[in-house]
Amino acid sequence: SDEASKPQCNSSLPGLAEVGGQISARPVAACPSGAVAICDSPMNAKARIYYYKRNAAQIAAIKQACEMQRGQWVKP
Repeated sequence: SDEASKPQCNSSLPGLAEVGGQISARPVAACPSGAVAICDSPMNAKARIYYYKRNAAQIAAIKQACEMQRGQWVKP
């Protein structure tokens, strides 16, 4: 259904360009395994955003941005 959260396998959250990310989210049926972090429902969007290949500093910045956008931070 369209109401379900749509996984987005991407390299950053919108607004994280200053952290060196890029916006390349695209809704998919499922994300590949190996995500280092997940941000669920940022900005009340029905989406889960999966992050890959991030170092600890990048993860910390993404976590902060996720929480600032009222998303739920999920460690896979």
